[in-house]
Amino acid sequence: MNLLLVSSIMTDQPYSSRDPIDGLRRSLTNTVGDLTRMQEAIDAQLTEVRTRTEELRTRRFEASADSRRAHAVVDGEGFLQELRIDPGSLRSSHPGQLGGEIVQAVSRTRAAASEENRKTFQGLMPAMFPAGGVS
Repeated sequence: MNLLLVSSIMTDQPYSSRDPIDGLRRSLTNTVGDLTRMQEAIDAQLTEVRTRTEELRTRRFEASADSRRAHAVVDGEGFLQELRIDPGSLRSSHPGQLGGEIVQAVSRTRAAASEENRKTFQGLMPAMFPAGGVS
C-alpha cells in the first residue's frame, strides 16, 4: 500500500494536497462561487431594470405637430395616452393633411420617450442601449 494513502487513512484526512481530485474540487468550488456572484449581480441588475421600467411607465411625454393642431401624449413605454386635435382643424383641414399632422405629433412624442428609455438604461445595459442612440 502506498505510504501517502496509509498516512491519509491514519490521520483521517480523506484527501491530501497531492490528491489529483483535490485541484478539481477546488476549481469546482471556485467556479460555483463565481457563478453565485454572477447570479447575485444579475439579480441586482434585474431588480434595477424593473425599478427603472416602473418609473418610466409613470412618465408622460408630449409633442405637437409643426402646425400645433395635433398634440400627442405617450407614456414611458411609448403607448398613446392622449391625442388632442384643435377643434377648428376638423372643419377646415383636409383629412389627409390632418392625418399627417397626427402622425407627426405621435412620432415626435414616441421618439422623446424612446430617447428617455435609452438614457435610462444605457448605463445599465450599454450593449442594448448604446450612447450614440443606435440600436
